Amino acid sequence: MLRVSVAAFLIAVVVPQAAPAQTPLPPIVTKGLTALQEQRCRDAVDIWTVDWQWPRDTERRQRLMATCDFLSEVGASLHGYDLYRVIYVTPHLARIFIVLRYERHPLYLAVTAYSPTDPDWRVTEISWDRDPEKVFPPVLDSP
Repeated sequence: MLRVSVAAFLIAVVVPQAAPAQTPLPPIVTKGLTALQEQRCRDAVDIWTVDWQWPRDTERRQRLMATCDFLSEVGASLHGYDLYRVIYVTPHLARIFIVLRYERHPLYLAVTAYSPTDPDWRVTEISWDRDPEKVFPPVLDSP
């Protein structure tokens, strides 16, 4: 009996908990999503990547901008987004999984947001693709 209680305690403490979709998002994530809804994809990327300074960040940023160019070329417009899951790994680290409802096909978006000090948040990782398996980890499929 004691083992079960300890195991339950460890799972509750160690496993990050998914927050309900209504959980407030870090402001920088919301600001970028607003830009996307206003059909300003490049502005959203600028908002999210403003402080990226690692050596390979320039290349990562250019790839994201190229995706924006592709979306505008094919004439896809964003009709909104659905929060799939928000996981606060710690109070200062969040993984946010979003379905972007573009006109022709959904785009799956994962954003990692980090807050080194309250209330400052920054985006440290952005991943999006038409294939959910490339963006959402399989563990998200389980309730």
